[in-house]
Amino acid sequence: MMYNDLDPELMRARQKTMALTTAYAQGYSQSPAKREALLAKILGKIGKNVHFEPTFRCEFGKNISIGNNVLFGPRVGIYTADHAIDKTERHLGGCQAKPVTIGDNTVIGSGSVVTHDISSNVVAYGDPCRVARKITAADKTGYDPTKI
Repeated sequence: MMYNDLDPELMRARQKTMALTTAYAQGYSQSPAKREALLAKILGKIGKNVHFEPTFRCEFGKNISIGNNVLFGPRVGIYTADHAIDKTERHLGGCQAKPVTIGDNTVIGSGSVVTHDISSNVVAYGDPCRVARKITAADKTGYDPTKI
């Protein structure tokens, strides 16, 4: 259903989200708990061990759900709003947004623009972001920091 993107309440919500994503990027040296608290204010649902490399952007955030153990590369945006195509509707502020879910154990590559759901256990990247491949046992490297 279309809504008015020029509505003052929605404009404030977008400004608030921009301020929070900026604070998240600027607080990169803060504790993981503080950064996680900022993400909880931005997103609708956030799982455990979610990490965004700076910078991360989204318009509203409350319609975005992210699973557990998700890694985002730098400069990732999650955009769920579609502006009207018809010029008259677009100039009147016609817009619609859909929920987006990113599944568990997923890696989103640098510079990606996520506009739709991304399944679990995959590597995805691009503009628009697409699943490149599943994460498999072949991705296990045997890394053990105690042996370095």
